[in-house]
Parts: sequence; C-alpha cells; structure tokens
Amino acid sequence: MKKHIFNRPVALVMAAVFSLMSVAEPFAGTYDVFAAEADADLPEGETGEVRYAAGDAVTRQADGNAQPEGFAADCVMTTEADWEYTIDDSDNIVLEKYKGSATQIIIPGTMTVEQTSHNVIFQSMGAGAEGSTATNVVSIVVGEGVTAYPQSVYSEDGPECFFGSCSNLENLDISNLDTSAMTMMNYMFHDCSKLKSINLIHNDTENVGRMIGLFKNCSSLEEVILHDEKSDENLFDAYHVDNMSSMFEGCSSLKSIDMSALYSPRVTSMVRTFAGCSSLTELDMSQLDTSSVIDFTGLFENCTGLKEINTDNSRITNSAVGMERMFYGCSSLTYLDVYNFNVKTVRSMKEMFAGCSSLTRLDISSWEALSLEDVSGMFAGCSSLTKILGSDLDLFMVYNLNEDQGRDMFLGCTKLVGGQGTVYSSEHTGVSYAHRDLAQNSLPGYFSTYYKTTLSDWDCTLVPADDNWNFEKVLIKNYKGTATDIRIPVYLDYTDGDGVLHENCRVGFGGMMEGKTASNTAE
Repeated sequence: MKKHIFNRPVALVMAAVFSLMSVAEPFAGTYDVFAAEADADLPEGETGEVRYAAGDAVTRQADGNAQPEGFAADCVMTTEADWEYTIDDSDNIVLEKYKGSATQIIIPGTMTVEQTSHNVIFQSMGAGAEGSTATNVVSIVVGEGVTAYPQSVYSEDGPECFFGSCSNLENLDISNLDTSAMTMMNYMFHDCSKLKSINLIHNDTENVGRMIGLFKNCSSLEEVILHDEKSDENLFDAYHVDNMSSMFEGCSSLKSIDMSALYSPRVTSMVRTFAGCSSLTELDMSQLDTSSVIDFTGLFENCTGLKEINTDNSRITNSAVGMERMFYGCSSLTYLDVYNFNVKTVRSMKEMFAGCSSLTRLDISSWEALSLEDVSGMFAGCSSLTKILGSDLDLFMVYNLNEDQGRDMFLGCTKLVGGQGTVYSSEHTGVSYAHRDLAQNSLPGYFSTYYKTTLSDWDCTLVPADDNWNFEKVLIKNYKGTATDIRIPVYLDYTDGDGVLHENCRVGFGGMMEGKTASNTAE
C-alpha cells in the first residue's frame, strides 16, 4: 500500500498508471494508492513526497486514509536523485551510493530516469564513500521487484557493500529483495551496530557460496531469523556455502542461532564464525556438517557466556588443519566433549582451550595427533582443570616439538593432577609434561589414562554358547572398583569355579552398581 503525504515539495517523476483523484488546489493531507499504482504521477498541481508501507499491514479507513503498522509507515520513497548509479547493458539502474537527505527510506522496484523506467538492482548504500549519507539512515525498506547485485564484495580501500557500516540503521526489511542470483554475501550487514533484528527466511540463497563476515560486528543484533517452522516460505539455504568465516563475529547481543539453517557439507572455513558472541549460552553443533572444514581457528573465541556446546555427531575429519584458539576465552564452559574429534592432520592447537577457566576435565584419549607443529598455551589459564585424559599409547605426538612450539602449554592450570599424582608446578608448564603420568617410573606428566577393568572389579557370570550365540560370553555388572575413569573391555578371560580358563569371552554389560563408586565412573 502506498500513500502520498503533501507537506513539502519533492521532485518526483513517475509514469502514470491510473488516474488518482481530481482536486482544484494543492492541499495538505493523505490518500491511498494501490500497489498497482506504484508508478503513478501526483495529481496535477500537487507537490509532495511518496511514502510506501512496503510489506506492512495497512487498514483502509472510511475517510480513505491508510494506517500502516511498523517502521515502514514513516519511510520515504527514494528516486534516482537520491543515488549515484549506473545504467547497465540490460537497461537496469544499479544503485551504488545513497546521497539523499531522508533517514527513513524505501528502495523501489523501478526508477525513472529521463522519462525512461528502469528496473532496480541494489548494490550498495555506499557507506564510507565520499558524499554518501548512508550512515545517517535509520530505516530501510526494500520494495517489491528490487534485485540484489550478484556479489557482495568487501574491500578495505573501497566503499562498503550493500548495507555494510550503516552504523545508525535500526530497522531493515529486505523480504522483497530478490537474492536468487547472489553468489557472495560477504560483509553484507557488517558493522550495522544498531540493528537488533533481521529476517532472511524470504531471501533465496541457494546459489550463495560465501557468507564471510555476513553479520560481523552487528553488536546490537538480538535475533537472526534464518528459519521459521510456521512459515511455508523458508528460502534461506546455506547448502552451497564453503566459507562462513566471521559470519557472526562480534554479535555480542545474539542469544541464540538456529544451527540447522547453516547446514552445509561444503564449508571448508569456519575461522572465527562465532567469535565474540558473548551472549550465547548454548550451541548445537550436531546440526552442522563440519566434515569438510579445514580451519576452525578462533571458532568460539571469547564466547564468554557459552555454557554448553553440543558436539554429538559432529564430524570433524582428517581434513582439519587449524584449531588455534578454537575455544579461547570460553570462560563459562564447564564441560566439553571433544572425544570424537579427528585431529590427525591438525598442525596448530595454539591456545586452543586457553582461558576456559571453568572447564574441569577434558577427554582427548582418542586423539591421534600426528602433525602438530604448535601447542603453545594450549591449556593456559584453565584454572579449574583437574584432569586431562590422554591415550595410554601416548598418541598425542608432541615429542618432536621444541620449547617455543610448546611454551606455556599448561600455564595457570593450578589444579591439574596427573594420573599417578603429579601435581601442577609453575616450573613445568611446557610441552615436556604433555604425556601420561609415569611418575612411578621417573617420568612425570600431566595426563591421566582410563583404567582397564578386570573381572575382579565386577560381579561376573559365564554365559555358555548356544544356538543363538556360537561363542561364550561373560556378563559383568555391579562395578566394585575404585577407579573413577574406566574402560570396559570387549573381551575378557574368565576362570570358572572348577579352575577352567575360558579365553576371549565376549563381554556383556549388565549395568553399574548404584552408589558412590558407580556414580563417579565414566566409560
């Protein structure tokens, strides 16, 4: 719905579609124009500005006035005079820089230049460019028919792309923006520091391959709507995206992210994707496919409010190379499951867990780290960490690293105790203590290992082979041991009451015994 408000002169040239109404003299007032009349002229002899409630609910009143709801009611329809632009080979008008005076604006689907109507392609507000007034704009509505420029490309030396650095922008409606031809959305909204909410469910991103810095430093952003189960139109799609670096970096007010909308088996870089999202309390990584990711550097860096990261089913494969500062500064994390991470090809774990001051234990016992070149400060500042579970085969290969490559690996881990009782010492904070504790053999270390249980730790029953099972089993239950971190073996030798040895019996697990010993035991 569109209406004219006649209160000050504005130059407006639009092609006539319908006859609006007949008046003898100019007057101050409002009246409605249907959307089909979007290019209509003003009535003869009248001057005014066009305001368009694009996408907002409009209620027709008996007196003919429209009452739009939402910020769009006060937005002014821009014309070619408000923009620097070019006319492309297909006769489209490409908007490159906003230079108008209005701070609440509408970008229409067509603009008229020298009595010729052109379809609008929106490229940039041009914030930061000489003569641009984009940083004054508070509200933007993109009208129906506007096509997005195919690529949002950021340059430190050039003007900002799309809405980047519109530092006073508080309201943005791009539900009508045709993004179906876009291949890059890099830094599209970055440094919109006053923007609190954005909805992208109506924007087709199927062809987008990169979303680097998409919302970077949108420090007031509280809500990003990428998927709505109640909507029949969920067009946001990250399936072809290969780079999500800094996508949400610096979104310090963002409290939740629908991770299912970010599913992409092609993504190779997640450098600092969520860095600085200090209001996030939980993230479900299990909804992502990280099997192709090469670089996780700074992924959750300084997510200081993050208490839980669900890594179940997270496929971190042997394509990963960088994990530097991956969880750096996640000071509220008390538990983190990294057991299933495949780190065979990872070269840097520098400061990977540094500053995780609430973390009490880590299980890296499955890690085969064969390519490490830097583990300096890996656990630095983990002041609550009491136990690091490593492999009993010492597959965390750091023996070839020099002092600089492993400097301050355990600095500040004041509560850390190795499996044979080696306590933290400020004189031994480097990589030389990054192995299982063999203090009894004069080789102290800070890692612990799982205790492999034996039959004496359980109540056991021999189950003979039968028609259903062609092998003997030993059923174990009611753990009676004292170790708190145990592994239950797949096979055990069992000696029955007659002294007969039954070798390699398949173990059947019948449950833990209730009580202190069982409740403190991890499998």
